Formats: sequence, structure tokens, C-alpha cells
Amino acid sequence: MVQLSGDVVLCGVLVRELLARGIEVSGAPLEPDERPPHGDRVIVVAEGLGDARAALAEAVRAVELWGGAVLFATARSHEDPVVAGLRRRGVPYTIVRSGGLVELPSSTSTSLVLVPSDLSRVPFATLDDLAAKVADVVGAGQVGSGALLDATSHAGARDWAAALTEAGARALVVPRWLATIAGFFGIRRLDVVGCDVQFVTGIRVASALPAMAHRG
Repeated sequence: MVQLSGDVVLCGVLVRELLARGIEVSGAPLEPDERPPHGDRVIVVAEGLGDARAALAEAVRAVELWGGAVLFATARSHEDPVVAGLRRRGVPYTIVRSGGLVELPSSTSTSLVLVPSDLSRVPFATLDDLAAKVADVVGAGQVGSGALLDATSHAGARDWAAALTEAGARALVVPRWLATIAGFFGIRRLDVVGCDVQFVTGIRVASALPAMAHRG
């Protein structure tokens, strides 16, 4: 039995992917102090494009009380304090992460978006990629192994500029200095800053990369 908690958008994608593979998903909200009907429960905490620290804390408490395992789907790095804190708690866990995470809508603004050349080949995964990797791990019974698994390898060889173009934007790769100057004139550019959620022509981005630029 899988129970989901965290980012609503990513949870919706996960439910679709898990059910498509015949994996049983509980529709009940996570109540950490209530005994679950199934002792072998897997709690998937979907951080996705939001901040799921509170949901992760509840999941850890539920596993400490009743058993089971936690799968944390996130864009946070291995060194992130939240990830380090999960490892220290001693509960069975697995982390599935992406170097960058994007939500690509069906259509976006056709305005120009400049992509600094140093970001053009940064690995990323879509919500569907992350959900597919989570379903792979759950289906293979790998939750609780203590592993940190990469969802970006599931996505294949793609880049940010290609993702923006596929989503309908006019993406142009330029030197960072040009992207920085253009930002002062109101031209949109791709920025990846900490674990912040960025909005670039309707595309939501979360990343665990260090701050690389300011918003233009």
C-alpha cells in the first residue's frame, strides 16, 4: 500500500503513474498518529515544486510509530540539511531526486526567454519523469534501502533550452553577461536559484543547484 503526502500537483501525477502500474494507492490523507490498516505501508512524500518539510516530518513520525518506509521525491541535493536530517532519523527511507525539476504546461507564452550558456546543459527532470522513477522504485520493492536515486537519468539527454522550446517559448542560448544585461531591459531569462520556485513563461522550476544568477 502506498500513501501520498506533499505537493498536490506532483501527488496527482504520482497517483496516475502508480495506478497505471497496478500499484495500490490509499486515497486517505496521512494521519501520523493513527494506526494504518496495512503495516507494510510506503509513504511517498512528494516535494516536487513546493516545500514539503512539514509533510516529511509527519511521514517520519508515522514510520517511527507504526513501521513502514519513506520515499522522499525531491530536487534537494544529498548535502541539503533536510535530506541529512532524514538520514539521521534512522527510519527506512529512499530518496529519488532530480538535479532540476520543471513543470511544463501544455502551452506557454511565446515571448523570448534567454538561457545563459552555463545553464543550457544542466540536467533536469519533468514531473512525469520523477513520477516514473518513483513508480520504478516502489514497483521494484526498493523503498527503505537508504539509497539516493537520480531521476534525471530517467529523462534522457535533454536540456533547459529544449524544454522551453518544447513548451512553446522562444528559447535562445546566450552568454551569461548578455542574459544579465538583457534582464535589466525586461527580457526574461532562465534563473536557477537555490530550491526556490521560479516562474519562467509559465514553467515552474525547482532546483537544488547553488544560486547562479539574480532574477532579471
